[in-house]
Amino acid sequence: KAAILDLTTFIRGEFLKENLKKLDALNIPVFNITGSTTITEVPYFQLQGVNELNKYDANNDMQVTQKHSKLHIPMATDLAMLHAHHWDVAYNSFVGKLSFGSPNLDHPFPKTAGVVAMFKFAYELGLID
Repeated sequence: KAAILDLTTFIRGEFLKENLKKLDALNIPVFNITGSTTITEVPYFQLQGVNELNKYDANNDMQVTQKHSKLHIPMATDLAMLHAHHWDVAYNSFVGKLSFGSPNLDHPFPKTAGVVAMFKFAYELGLID
């Protein structure tokens, strides 16, 4: 139950309100990379959730709004908004029998290419060796 509550705009907002100064004090660069999807691209059992989030942000990732997906501190930069829903970016494809008949659980987002690009970018900036 707590994990579900952590996804609510209220709880995420409270977390950011409570911890944003601590995160800012770390004085390290943050690159915001978020996802955005549409109602036609999510599993059928996520349709209601996307519709609810659309009331707050049409560029939600199926689980959280853009506002609550990012850190808004001076050292943070919006680097990209990916055309993908939350699970596309986070998971491999669901096994057929675990997809509950939804065609939108194949997760075509190129995760390996995305991670390589992020590390190359950090290397080019001199943030990692």
